[in-house]
Amino acid sequence: STPSVVCGGGMAADAAQDQGPEDVGSYLREISEVNGAALASAACARALDAASTFSARSHFAIPPHRPSAASDGGGGEAEPSVYLTGHSLGLQPRSAQGAVMCELTKWAERGVAGHFEG
Repeated sequence: STPSVVCGGGMAADAAQDQGPEDVGSYLREISEVNGAALASAACARALDAASTFSARSHFAIPPHRPSAASDGGGGEAEPSVYLTGHSLGLQPRSAQGAVMCELTKWAERGVAGHFEG
């Protein structure tokens, strides 16, 4: 019999929310008012981060930032990074390696038939 290969999961399923646009707007206004900060301020962003139960960062492989000696005058110690690079593949989802390995396994075990069998 052909071994079963199951692929699936991902961030979209983890991040599903039942709030409508008006609920989100009310929530954002409330956070802004409670913290006495403008909605577009850094203080409000920190409050939203602190109140959030979901972190997209945990779903991606984020390489540490290693400042060069020229930019910081020394060390080159690794720091947490903020990844804002455009025109690239972006950060690798942690689920990508498993998904690619799943497809490679189907290919190896079933050849081209793996593409049609799911």
